[in-house]
Amino acid sequence: MSGGKTVNCSLGTTNTLRWSEDCELAWATGDYVQIMIPKLRAKFDTAAPRSLDSAIDIISIRTNQFTELEYPLRRAASATFWSIGEEVSGSNAVAIEWSPAGLAKNKKCALGVLTSNLILSIWECNSRLPVARNWERKLCVNHVLREYYLGLRNPCRGQVQQDPIEDDEQLRRRQRVRSFAWSPPIRVSDKQHWSEHLLAVANDNLEIVLIRVQSPYTSVFGQSWSGTVLKHFSVSTERNTVSTHARLYDMEEAVWNRSFATNLSWSPSWKVEDRIHVSVLTFSSFNSIIIQPLRLELTSTGGASLTLNLEKPLETMSSFKGRLTGPMQWERVGPDSADFSLVAFAQDEVKIATLSSERNQGSEGWDMKWRSFDLGDQWDVVTGFTLTRSLAGFVLHYTTHVSTINDSSPSTIYFTPEWEKQDINRPPFWYDQIKGRQSLFSSKNKLHGHAVAKIWGLAASPFGDLVASCATLHPSKLMEYIIEAHDQCFIDITRLSEPDAGRQSILPKKGGACQTQDVSKEAIMFNVKRWMSFNTEMVVLNPKKAMERIMTEIQSCLCLPEGTEDESHEDYSIASWASLGLHPKENPAGQIKDVSQEFQSDPFRDSDQPTPYDADQIASVLRNILLSGTAMRIQRIESMISPLFPTLEQVDPSGAVVLSRIVRTTLDVPSAAFEWSKISRKIIARHKQVLTRLLRMIDQDDSEYELEDCTEECWVCGETGPFEEWEWFRCRNGHQFNRCGITFLSIQEPFVSRTCDFCGRQYLQRNYLERDEADEVDQPGNLPDGRRKATLAELLLAACDLCLHCGGKLAG
Repeated sequence: MSGGKTVNCSLGTTNTLRWSEDCELAWATGDYVQIMIPKLRAKFDTAAPRSLDSAIDIISIRTNQFTELEYPLRRAASATFWSIGEEVSGSNAVAIEWSPAGLAKNKKCALGVLTSNLILSIWECNSRLPVARNWERKLCVNHVLREYYLGLRNPCRGQVQQDPIEDDEQLRRRQRVRSFAWSPPIRVSDKQHWSEHLLAVANDNLEIVLIRVQSPYTSVFGQSWSGTVLKHFSVSTERNTVSTHARLYDMEEAVWNRSFATNLSWSPSWKVEDRIHVSVLTFSSFNSIIIQPLRLELTSTGGASLTLNLEKPLETMSSFKGRLTGPMQWERVGPDSADFSLVAFAQDEVKIATLSSERNQGSEGWDMKWRSFDLGDQWDVVTGFTLTRSLAGFVLHYTTHVSTINDSSPSTIYFTPEWEKQDINRPPFWYDQIKGRQSLFSSKNKLHGHAVAKIWGLAASPFGDLVASCATLHPSKLMEYIIEAHDQCFIDITRLSEPDAGRQSILPKKGGACQTQDVSKEAIMFNVKRWMSFNTEMVVLNPKKAMERIMTEIQSCLCLPEGTEDESHEDYSIASWASLGLHPKENPAGQIKDVSQEFQSDPFRDSDQPTPYDADQIASVLRNILLSGTAMRIQRIESMISPLFPTLEQVDPSGAVVLSRIVRTTLDVPSAAFEWSKISRKIIARHKQVLTRLLRMIDQDDSEYELEDCTEECWVCGETGPFEEWEWFRCRNGHQFNRCGITFLSIQEPFVSRTCDFCGRQYLQRNYLERDEADEVDQPGNLPDGRRKATLAELLLAACDLCLHCGGKLAG
């Protein structure tokens, strides 16, 4: 996985290179957005070349085509409200951002795409990743804004009614999207696997709108994609008043008085009180940086109630000598640092602000330290940057569109730990990579050195140890005759701190630039396979040593202790259910004989019960119990890595440790937590069969659970077959099917399962197992308020959003 990849595309927008938490790299190319997807299946071919071509897939998604429902045709706006982007643009992609993990299907990252017609859409992959047709537009944020502002226009709210035509055009202006930013992951507790998904949007009416985005996969009963506006506020300040220049109107005055904010950036949040988090939203005007402190109150159910910190309204924090033309972004520097850094580029300077989460506790004030550094003779726009921590302090890598390579302008700034600029002029490895491509292009086309490299973007990987660059090559003193279909760009992935060698680290300690709870197994596998491609000799000759080194570095990255002793899983399970007012040992699912008993013992039937029924909370507790424990986490990591070393003996080839956790957790689910249905009974019966077989393997007493008939009917021939193995079902005619890894129901129909990207285990789709009718006439699962309980199948499949055997994400 070294070197780079040549891609046929025509670039037109800078600073659109983005890396997701799952190591999917995306960039905008006008009509399309292209995505580089790594091949992460847990196998390694020692004979394969170390090139990037053999380790990735690249797909192109057409993002400038809209249906009439997504983008209705409208009459032309008046001169006052007219927008050239909305009216006559080609709807090219101008900005893209990945959401935090957990929003899209199978808990992957969704992709936000802003097009030049001022429409912001959210895309997800509904099946396997490396196929372009599987990516679909799921939500147009403009529709959310329209519905919200239509609600505000209700006469019952005391709104003054304007002229209908002018009012409609004002509504169009308020639903146009100029820039956007996802919030970094925000969690209710440290044990919450997936964060809230909040989106900040700047419209064309000098307003910023804060939206909570939800998908069918963020809730047990989720049905469709939706957005809820939590807050909106005006950003109109003195900078938007009419200019006092003597000239009637010029371009500078138009930019000065523009009707929107740019460069939205959302800082990481930090906890100030129980379930209360604080963060900072920043945006830019003509030549100033403005901040808005935000106070986020999170409920126990995971919902977000977001209010502005009224004690700190909009505040202009820093001004530039010239116009702010480059990117502006918050960066988390290092895993142990309580400081966050805001980096903003102007025409000839860069400003860095540090914000300490320890010194800023909301109402106590905002202590931001600003530092300004000159960029020298740079004359063109900055197209990308990344800020990393080094042994000697901090390093800022940045690229300009043309001058970085061709004018030998500085591309890195080295700082001491106190943010003092160091006099070091050492080009980074990505610079040498692009410089080498430029020389090769000049030699190949006999240009005698008259070649120019244009850099369109620079982005760091989730861990911050790798950097991707996007560049194109052109002649500098000749006309370039080429059609768009023959345009090429070069995607290079290199290390930031050290060259690829045998002694290089595989993973950064404590997650590097990424918090440990945000580290994905996909990012780990990407780094591991990349290291193995550079150390093939060690992998072949001494696989045990290579395996031990990989496991050691993964444990260091995830901050897992070396020992594998866990707290009592039984005690943890009881305490987790008790936090919801449930007691699994009094009435577990595995020992229910009569549904009437469950009805009488249902704590949610008691009107004095302070804990209401919440299926999302129950699924979250079930997920934590299934995945908790250091020993279990290490076991899953070994299951993920061991297929890369087929010559080594696997620690637990049968998966008995994970199976035991699955069946015991399922059989201990309190019966009051779910609705008894036919499917629920089938699942319980199969879990009893698996547990009995596990107990017999270790010669333990298996008389605790009464076994039930688990005969299944074959979908192909109609014959039946007994329960023989937890991995597969086989009828009497020999037709064999895999079983679901969490319910142990057989998967007999096509397109109803999800497959682990790493180990290939299959799990049923959440929408396949529809709610079955309750066995009893009373239907004890229905709640007095009209809601219903989730079935056990719904809870298990909602909790099983990762592979329980190796921790990989599912696809399909």
